[in-house]
Amino acid sequence: MTAMPDTLDDVFAHAWARLRAGVFGRHDPFHQGVLANTSDEGPQARYVVLRAADAATGTLAFHTDRRSPKFAALAADPRLAWVFFGHGEQLRIEGRVRLHHDDDAARATWAAMRPLARRTYAVPLPPGTSVDAPEDAGLPGLGTPADPAALEAARVHFVLARVEATRLDWLSLAASGHRRARFERGHDGWQGRWLAP
Repeated sequence: MTAMPDTLDDVFAHAWARLRAGVFGRHDPFHQGVLANTSDEGPQARYVVLRAADAATGTLAFHTDRRSPKFAALAADPRLAWVFFGHGEQLRIEGRVRLHHDDDAARATWAAMRPLARRTYAVPLPPGTSVDAPEDAGLPGLGTPADPAALEAARVHFVLARVEATRLDWLSLAASGHRRARFERGHDGWQGRWLAP
C-alpha cells in the first residue's frame, strides 16, 4: 500500500498522479468516474471514461457524442462534478467544461483515436434513442471490420470535452485514520486546506 500523503502539496500531487494513472490504465479504478451535471430534466449522472488529466493546467478531458442529451445540457450549463473512487480514496472534481466540436483540438484528438474508439460515433442513431432490440442501435459487432469512410464521416458527431477544474476534494478512508483535503483554484493558483472527513 502506498504511504498516505502527509502534506497538502503531497496530497495535491498524489491526487493528480491517481488521475494520470486512470487515463492510461484501463483497469485502474480512476479510469472511469461518475460525471454529474444538471439539465432541464433535473440532475444527471453517468460513468464517463477519463481521457486526459494535466496537473499543470488543472484540466481533465472526456469524449462525448454531439447528438447526446449530455452535450446539449453541458452546452447550456457547463458546470459539472466528476467523482472517482478507488484504492480507498475518493476524488471529487468540480469545474466547467469547454466543448470542442470540429475544431483543431477535436480534430487532433480524433486523428489519434483507434478505429475501435471511433466506431461509437458511427452509429446512425443519437445516444438515448429507443430501439426494439440492442442490434437495432446500429453499432456493428466488434469483430466486424470497420469501414474507414464511415468512421471518417462519423467525426461530425465527436466532441472533445475539456474540464477546467476549479475545486478538487480528496478523501482517504483508512484504518489508520481518515483524511480529507480540498483545493480551490484562484487567481494565484491552487490553495489547499485540510478538512474534517
